[in-house]
Amino acid sequence: MNYNYIIKEELLPTLEDYHNNSNEIKRYFSKENFDLSEKFLQREKVFEGNLPILKTPKRSIFNRRKATDDSHNKDDLENAIMLYESMKLNKVQASDPRLFAYLCHGPFYKFVRNRYSPEKSFRVYDLDNYYNENEEVQTTMRNYIDNRFFVGKNRDLRRNGIGALWWACELTHSPWEKFDNIVKKNKDKYHYTKIILDKPDIYQTIFERVYGRETPLIFHLLDFIVDNNLGRKEYQKLTMRLNSQLAFNIFSTQSEDAIKSNFSKLMNT
Repeated sequence: MNYNYIIKEELLPTLEDYHNNSNEIKRYFSKENFDLSEKFLQREKVFEGNLPILKTPKRSIFNRRKATDDSHNKDDLENAIMLYESMKLNKVQASDPRLFAYLCHGPFYKFVRNRYSPEKSFRVYDLDNYYNENEEVQTTMRNYIDNRFFVGKNRDLRRNGIGALWWACELTHSPWEKFDNIVKKNKDKYHYTKIILDKPDIYQTIFERVYGRETPLIFHLLDFIVDNNLGRKEYQKLTMRLNSQLAFNIFSTQSEDAIKSNFSKLMNT
């Protein structure tokens, strides 16, 4: 087994404080590498194999894109699968913020820095201009670092620059092998992974609101979204209404036709 690295637990808060320090935040201005001192690193046997080389967006294309531009999505699936199949992690390892902090500041820093950017209300900001922005924008930039390079205030790896891709595969691959009531099967075990990475913010919208409560229902919902070609506002509305109903109804025990019928009713309510 190869040796990997994680951030030392006692030094993780120090690394996390960098982006909250007006002087230290400039460490993140570089789009090529992060000056990560060896003092932060702890050698561990985490997973076998070598880390993949991810497709990194070109700087010129990325910096000109709008927040609604999904031109990078086509690479997300390939990158996610490469990560997932290279990093054979159990769920405990894959929930360790020290591992993903290392990956985002070490081998995958350039990818994370160029794949994601601070954005708010569909406007994208350049982190390099931090000192020229007002306090509200600076807060947006600090939150971007907190969520993409660490796990954020909600401790959610589905927003982390690398964790988001790994967990996209873990949560969605081959659900018909995990749940008895998933009737619809696909030759491609990453069929649902492609769906959640292809549509803007569908990953966060559905998994933050539904996952863990009636997990199999998610895959019926994804099928409904694709089969009916729902747009962003439509599937957000449906998910919000479904979420409010989950406190009173058990959907996943119903037949597939009944579930689809209920989705249609919620859409037309």
